Amino acid sequence: MPRRKKVTEEEHPNRLKVAEINEQALFADGFDDCIIGVAERYGMPPVAAYDYDKVIATLASDMGEDQAHEFFDFNIIGAWMGEHTPVFVRRFE
Repeated sequence: MPRRKKVTEEEHPNRLKVAEINEQALFADGFDDCIIGVAERYGMPPVAAYDYDKVIATLASDMGEDQAHEFFDFNIIGAWMGEHTPVFVRRFE
């Protein structure tokens, strides 16, 4: 699900912010409102960071909670596309 393409001015503001830091960053389509920032890792480029719970809630609105988790595990978090692949953060309450 992550994709690579040049981010344009018409893109969501969160994508623009991430692309300013890493123009090769990959994004999960349909979840721009779930971007919470950029994650940094030693020896790797910064990547888009998504709120895990918001992504699941977005998916669940179309398919239900259990199916959302299954879809996420297989199609999103399981879609490793290299070092520019986004991360998904589980926030503490």
